[in-house]
Amino acid sequence: MTTRVDPTLLSRLSAAVQEALVDEATSRAKSGRPPLTRAGQEALADSVLREQLQRIDGERLSTGAALLDDAAEQALVQRVLALSVGLGPVELLLADRSVEEIVATRFDLVFVYRSDGSVKEADERLWASESELATWLSHLARTAGRTERQFNAQSPLLVMRLGDGLRLAATRDVSKHVGFALRRNTLGKVTISDLVGRQMMSAVVADFLRACMRSTEVRIVFSGPTGSGKTTLVRACLGELPPLARVLIIEDTAEIDLFDPVFHPNVESWEARLSNSEGEGAITQGQEVKHALRGRPDWLVAGEVRDSDAAVPMLKAMTHGQSSLTTVHAASAVGALDKLALYLGTGEDRLPAEVAHNQLHQAIDFVVHLDRGIGGRREVVEVVEVAGFDGQRCTTNTIASRSDDGTMFTLRRLEPRHARVLREAGFDDELLGAGLR
Repeated sequence: MTTRVDPTLLSRLSAAVQEALVDEATSRAKSGRPPLTRAGQEALADSVLREQLQRIDGERLSTGAALLDDAAEQALVQRVLALSVGLGPVELLLADRSVEEIVATRFDLVFVYRSDGSVKEADERLWASESELATWLSHLARTAGRTERQFNAQSPLLVMRLGDGLRLAATRDVSKHVGFALRRNTLGKVTISDLVGRQMMSAVVADFLRACMRSTEVRIVFSGPTGSGKTTLVRACLGELPPLARVLIIEDTAEIDLFDPVFHPNVESWEARLSNSEGEGAITQGQEVKHALRGRPDWLVAGEVRDSDAAVPMLKAMTHGQSSLTTVHAASAVGALDKLALYLGTGEDRLPAEVAHNQLHQAIDFVVHLDRGIGGRREVVEVVEVAGFDGQRCTTNTIASRSDDGTMFTLRRLEPRHARVLREAGFDDELLGAGLR
């Protein structure tokens, strides 16, 4: 039989333990010491719990109330540790490496997404109440990222990177219920060859992408819906760069892990920063893109363009010939161009649609579109060349496309200027237009 946990005592003990963990994390960060290990967190939590339980016993003795029995104390301790140490209630689920994402629409509705495409509601209830879930998320915000963040009524939106390739997005107050999506990068560092083996793309498309990365004159946009594999493909493409290529990566939440002291040592990754509780200190992705251009990049990478703040400086850099790569959420390759044009139209310059499309045709060479294919497999479904401008919008050529049965066909040759650039990078453009898989 499960011992009932007193919610008032649970809240009190959790607050004390979590405050101690936050204070320790802050102290270590200021002094340059490494973060507490899990064992260190457990030891600190145990010390705080013993002290708090002694106080509770003293208070109960003074009022004549019954002392907590051993079972009640043990249940409280276990619940506090589950909510305060490491990743708490989700750790057991994440121990299964097939789990890609955990989504909570409210405290008692949690769904688990696996790499085989399956979705299942969690077998056990992980939080006892909405307030318990909110407290857990607030604790993660303060302790589990690079910098302390807030998650409360004044800061109801949270996006942050955790360890082990995890990204957390949480919402409260502006939504009906407290909820979150916790997503894991399951592939880690992969190569283009690895992705061909996973049937994400054809051999011809793989050779095409390798040539793009060898060139110093190519600007690429990767598009697709959420979870289609954009970040994974970007990481694989960047892995094709020469070891000493200088790469500057700008992201809202850091996900592209390219730096390697042997294979890619000349890499810097920058992350946008939210303002502090006083509303100061925010650094936007757009500000970082502008600053990065002074850092002599061979390749400039914007992890994902979500608004005009990031799109405008990134596309200006691409217009000036900077070898660049970025991603955007869109339903098709042409849809990605339309979305970027919309960002330019809503930016500070308020560019008319035809002016925005003219800038895009000067800024972008190719759009690579990804989606979920047969059985939920992530696939490159379309490669589009930005060929020109007809006075109203970009003109495009579809140089590779997936048929309804999943077969990848190459459809046509490249425009002369792109053919020259990729031939110089070692690509055999005769493969295009041959209908090869």
